[in-house]
Amino acid sequence: MSREDYDSADAVARHMELGSHIFESTQELVKITGVEVHGSQAELEKLRDLFSGMNPGFFVTEFGFRR
Repeated sequence: MSREDYDSADAVARHMELGSHIFESTQELVKITGVEVHGSQAELEKLRDLFSGMNPGFFVTEFGFRR
């Protein structure tokens, strides 16, 4: 399992852009069984196209806290 946190959808997109070659080579070693994207509705909308090929689960976070 891998978990990464970012401040915004723009930061996620930048990370995916810079690390695409690492992601591609990693898929030769591991099987990705699922992708979840959590964030505000507005930020999730910015990421739908980027993650469309991965069949992700999108989860809206609104209020509260997390550990």
